[in-house]
Amino acid sequence: MKKHMRIISGIIVLDFIILFVFSSCGNNSDKEVSNNSNSAINKINHLEWLIGKWENSNEYGYFIETWQKMNDSALFATSFIIKDNDTIFAEEVKLEYKSESIYYIVNTLNQNQGKAVPFKLISWNDGIFIFENKDHDFPQQIIYHQIGQDSILAKIEGTENGKLRVEEFPMVRKR
Repeated sequence: MKKHMRIISGIIVLDFIILFVFSSCGNNSDKEVSNNSNSAINKINHLEWLIGKWENSNEYGYFIETWQKMNDSALFATSFIIKDNDTIFAEEVKLEYKSESIYYIVNTLNQNQGKAVPFKLISWNDGIFIFENKDHDFPQQIIYHQIGQDSILAKIEGTENGKLRVEEFPMVRKR
């Protein structure tokens, strides 16, 4: 059970990382998160390169994440981990501008009593995007780092049982 929970936590972090990495395309270095709605919507538009299918295969299974545009202020993703032909993890992610900020909102099957968990974009610099929810059990931060047009490194981190925990998830675009 702990192994499945670790996989699920890792996928949540990977989803966040992917979102951050993709949002870093373009020359957006040294930008701070702004309360200007046009700026926030423009950041969502910069994340449109996330649209498509992303994959990662490791000892936990085969990870698939598919992004699509919902409207001018939101993107939507579904994520799955498949191992031995069984879906062992599933979640939906919405990247959305609301309340003058950008949020990465995760709804994971069989977690958080079915409630979505929001992570607020707190930093956007040099292709690295950081979302945070200090009140969440784990992770408290989801970080996306754009490595290239077709690759990202997602990272989840936070404190769990009093110890710092960090997990990294490289992903590549499926063409």
